[in-house]
Amino acid sequence: MRVKYCLFDMIQLTMTPEFWSAQSCMGHSYLCGNCVSIKIEIPKEETIVTMQGKAAVVWSGTLASGKGHAEFESGAGGAIPVTCALEDKTPAGKSSPEELLAAAHASCFSMALSQMLTMGGCRKIEELRVAITTTLDQVNKDGPYLITREEVDVSGRAPGLDEAGFLKAVEAAKTMCAVGLALKGNVEIVYKTSFDTSS
Repeated sequence: MRVKYCLFDMIQLTMTPEFWSAQSCMGHSYLCGNCVSIKIEIPKEETIVTMQGKAAVVWSGTLASGKGHAEFESGAGGAIPVTCALEDKTPAGKSSPEELLAAAHASCFSMALSQMLTMGGCRKIEELRVAITTTLDQVNKDGPYLITREEVDVSGRAPGLDEAGFLKAVEAAKTMCAVGLALKGNVEIVYKTSFDTSS
């Protein structure tokens, strides 16, 4: 990229010398004798890592009597049977969109919390448990069902860490959990935190 730089305007270059080289002026409609053409070599930005997760659901039949299963690209869990909790009166052994969302949020938050504890100096994390209950509700009588609320129960045990440090890490994890941030503003999220001080 080439920009015009005029010494007459008393403009100071702020870029370090290795990123630019001065050449003779060729840009003005008049020759003021005080201009140089600056060639700026902009360093390539570091590549931002983008992660993707992929899942698929195969469904057959009606909503009330049909059946389906979820498959993850990672292969984890194999084929997981899924159902509509509103329609299926015998959902035992089958998951649902609400439950899968709870699992996604819980796993993401537990990992974010682990990272925040580690960055805060915690050297040993014995156990973190994040249990999430999602609420599916029909807000308007004739409207669709919506996931309106999540209750997030966070507990942990880490020798050498006090409750204040744990609560601070939980607050930090809220700002780092990708799933929680995606839900923010659309779903009411209520957190409950407990810390085991017996370790």
